[in-house]
Amino acid sequence: MRFTLRLLYSIIYESYKTRIIYKNSNRMQKILEKPKLKELRRTTMHPRIGHKTTNTAEILRVVSESGVTRIDFIVRACKKYVNGGWVSMLADAYISPVGSNERLRLIKAVNIPLSPSVHHFRNLKGMLCYTLLFPPVPRDVTAINIIEAEGPGGNWFNFYNVSMATVRTTVFEVSNSN
Repeated sequence: MRFTLRLLYSIIYESYKTRIIYKNSNRMQKILEKPKLKELRRTTMHPRIGHKTTNTAEILRVVSESGVTRIDFIVRACKKYVNGGWVSMLADAYISPVGSNERLRLIKAVNIPLSPSVHHFRNLKGMLCYTLLFPPVPRDVTAINIIEAEGPGGNWFNFYNVSMATVRTTVFEVSNSN
């Protein structure tokens, strides 16, 4: 199944613009209502990235809410390994605003195991979507670094200068076929 994320992004964007509320009455009425200002999220779909240390992982979206910063990723199996290899996340991962020494430590990883556990791909066409949750980023921050670990000795998922406002102009394809 082949699709571009541009269509997916437009669907998600439309769902953030309005929300549907059903009123209880004899007839169920569907009412479109604009979200209240305090309910708005700062969402960046497919953000611009200054530099990354991996070719197999992409950032789908960065969502900054009042309680957490949620970052959604997709990682593809690595072609240099027979069955695509494996992935995991270090529990010491963090995000930091660009130009700051502040480290916001990983709160929770969803759908990716924390090291030493690993997720093994079954074949070279394997993909894994996962989410990392961090403490909230201050509203005035325009770019962050996402760091799994730094230094030699590993193939870390590090993303530098990830924009919280600017999206990429190129669209990547997610595909299960060669």
